[in-house]
Formats: sequence, C-alpha cells, structure tokens
Amino acid sequence: IYPNPASGEFRIANQNEQTIDISIIHVNGSEVLSRSIQKDESISIPDLKPGLYIIKYLDKAKKLLVLQP
Repeated sequence: IYPNPASGEFRIANQNEQTIDISIIHVNGSEVLSRSIQKDESISIPDLKPGLYIIKYLDKAKKLLVLQP
C-alpha cells in the first residue's frame, strides 16, 4: 500500500492480472468502502476523514493512515 500515510488516493501493489476485492474499514469496525480493483489501479479516498483504517485484500489486512489533504 503506497503512499502510506495517504491523502486523496493510494495504490495497492497488485502484480496479479486478476481483479481483486478490497475493503476499507475504519478502526471502529465500520466498512467505509468496498470495491474491486485492477492491476495498479489507484483508489480514490477524498471523503475519508483523517485517521487509521484497515485495508483488507487477498486474505491480508494492512493499516493505512489517512491525512488531511
């Protein structure tokens, strides 16, 4: 996941040719975004409030810090 911290958008280094499903979950447990992405597609997050989020994809969970733009 880069850049991390992020502001506005981020990318997941996806070397697979397949579409992958991602979920963005606030630390309070609420899912704030769920979608499918292609290889090297950026994920736009302009509406996310600053804070810590969990990104779930490909059976992984990574932390993402969102800063104010």
